[in-house]
Amino acid sequence: MMDWQHAYRTARRIVRNHEDAEDVAQDALLKMHQHADRFKGESLPSTWATSVVIRTALDHLRWRRRQALGGDRLALIHPRHAHNPGPHAHDLSVVLGLRLSPLLQQALSLYALGGTEGEVADELGVPLQTAKARIHRARKKIAGQLAAA
Repeated sequence: MMDWQHAYRTARRIVRNHEDAEDVAQDALLKMHQHADRFKGESLPSTWATSVVIRTALDHLRWRRRQALGGDRLALIHPRHAHNPGPHAHDLSVVLGLRLSPLLQQALSLYALGGTEGEVADELGVPLQTAKARIHRARKKIAGQLAAA
């Protein structure tokens, strides 16, 4: 299906780090082996394998980003939510000089920090469509504020 070198090269292009690419390639190959029964045959096996490597690499980058931020993304939005606020625990809308409601601010901040819309929904405990709507409204409001400035 896919050899280790091909998985490594694909991962390396995404994570841009030798050690991380090795980890991603190994994780992706393990996932392919464990979930080979999920391959439906609708594409070439190499296409499926490459998509597993890409998704694994992107998940790894998201994990790294969260680790770099201290793991508690809500601390970046409202320090009172943090168990151990770090030096980045501040209100992003204040830094940017923007006026957003707390609901819109939370959704957009989590999304801007690299979370997917689904992760934002899970983090905030709201349905996916609600998270999408909040992100959209926040972006639209910011665009209007920046245009007026």
